Amino acid sequence: MILYKSIRYVTDSKHPNEDWIGDADYVIPDDSDLAKKIISMYPNFTIVAENNTVIDVVESSYENTVTITERKRERILESKVKLAEWLSNNPLLYTDGNYYSCTEEKQSLLNSNLASYERSIAGGFDYQLRWNSTGCECVPWDYDSLRALSLTIAAYVAPKISIQQAIEIQIRSCATLEDVNSVEISYD
Repeated sequence: MILYKSIRYVTDSKHPNEDWIGDADYVIPDDSDLAKKIISMYPNFTIVAENNTVIDVVESSYENTVTITERKRERILESKVKLAEWLSNNPLLYTDGNYYSCTEEKQSLLNSNLASYERSIAGGFDYQLRWNSTGCECVPWDYDSLRALSLTIAAYVAPKISIQQAIEIQIRSCATLEDVNSVEISYD
């Protein structure tokens, strides 16, 4: 569990005890009693910390301490994290019968792989394209097939990105904390 001083948290079952986003104020083990307490009190708690370590949380009224601007920022981040989680948990079933990861990281690696191939060919160098389905080792691919996979992944992800953008616009347009808190964030 990643915990922020602004009284928000995110979890990811693939990274339960690490700062996988890279900007955490605190990292709490997901299966700890403290993490369970945070989840049960959220967002109505105050962090009790010593030496930059959370030792407890105590009940308080979150709504009285957060500004609407801070809450909008938190909910927008939440929408992005939930999109990343959705992409991580919903690989693309491709025409070859295999599943392919669609996370931002894998999309970036795939497009980088294709760009490296294009640069190599333009420079007269031999370059073997390789890619893997989810949970499998990399295997050779031809350029046209891998490019088609890349474009299919982009088409699969685009509607979810549009949903995230619409959620973000809705959050930004809210006039009250209650409105911000009532925005539904879902990609299913």
